[in-house]
Amino acid sequence: MGGKMSCTPQELVLICEDKKGAFSFPTFDADEVYDRVYVGGQQTAKDKAKLQALCITHVLNCAEGTEMFNVDTNQAYYQEYQDTNIKYCGLPVNDVPGANMRKHFNTAVKFIDEALEQEDGKVLIHCVAGFSRSATIAIAYLMIRRGMTAQEATRTVRKKRPIGPNEECGFGPSPLWSPPSTPSSACLLPPVAILLPDLQSRICTGRGWPVCLPQ
Repeated sequence: MGGKMSCTPQELVLICEDKKGAFSFPTFDADEVYDRVYVGGQQTAKDKAKLQALCITHVLNCAEGTEMFNVDTNQAYYQEYQDTNIKYCGLPVNDVPGANMRKHFNTAVKFIDEALEQEDGKVLIHCVAGFSRSATIAIAYLMIRRGMTAQEATRTVRKKRPIGPNEECGFGPSPLWSPPSTPSSACLLPPVAILLPDLQSRICTGRGWPVCLPQ
């Protein structure tokens, strides 16, 4: 590991883009992005058979809540699975402008640590689509616990899964890149919830998503 200690939003955008310079949406609902660490969407998180097939022992919901673009699960939800012993942690983060995941980093990292300390532990980090909020947490974990730079952590996750982490969900201004002169203007991608109505057309036409860089 090594390299620069800071990173610009544009650098992360280039890492997340596909070969055509656009942002792709995940093909699969869950992917192993690091050893025993999976990033995925609510479909896998709510599917007992898939969880068992992947041997998931811990579920980290990065979109806990009952509103639109949240996933309404909790520990009781998984206790209904009589033949599983899944441990749960929920982060109540909405996919809206101003949402902040940075304050949840410590809670998330400790939960992931708990999962990986088990000999057979595997953790599913998920949100609604497994694209933004869950990717943010996975990248933060790799930086905090594996000593990766923002570039290295983003590249590691992106190699296994299309992602679009955004500043408004916690990616900035620090530790992921040097603080801009106007922090509120720095964003990697806008929240997924805002983009969903136009999502497919943007992906299919290869236009990508708008990027707001520090002034």
